[in-house]
Amino acid sequence: MTLTVVAVGAYGAEDVLVATSGPHEGWVWTGSADGGLHRVSPDGRQVQHLGSTGGRPLGLEWMPDGRMLVCDARRGLLVSDPDGVGVAPLLTEVEGRPFTFCNNAAVASDGTVYVSDTGLRPDFSRSNTDAVYRFAADGRVAYHRDYWDPAEGIYEKLPWIGGLFRWIRRRAGGGPRAAERSGPVVRRHRAGRR
Repeated sequence: MTLTVVAVGAYGAEDVLVATSGPHEGWVWTGSADGGLHRVSPDGRQVQHLGSTGGRPLGLEWMPDGRMLVCDARRGLLVSDPDGVGVAPLLTEVEGRPFTFCNNAAVASDGTVYVSDTGLRPDFSRSNTDAVYRFAADGRVAYHRDYWDPAEGIYEKLPWIGGLFRWIRRRAGGGPRAAERSGPVVRRHRAGRR
């Protein structure tokens, strides 16, 4: 295997999307930190700057109709043609709640779209809005799952509470546990009783 590094002319290339058929077969798309969308020829010799999302493109995926789905951390879910022309918002919010950090997507063969919202604020602090969305082919929200763990939020805001819970467990006779947590980091793995 030969490794080839291709500079796209911008910082922070994120995700890659390859055309497996059609007029752009073998070309590779990526987004960059400045909002740019770029396309690289199959041999890596030609890099085309296609335009900008006006935000921060992260995940890229093909839609069944040949358009490109763009997860933009700042603007939400966008759609573009393969030439980067006509970048337009598809969704900026779900059920009245704006995307916090639209991160990645996957499109199933039936047109169902899965989108992750990492729940990070622009300064990369957590917002506790982590979610995975599933949109049916007709655009309905078919599934919405928040992945915020309230217990993790308690440990994060009140780290001493973990010590209290461990003390209570010890006083009550312990018990099996897979992981003991203090803050957001797994501290110890244990199986069976003490």
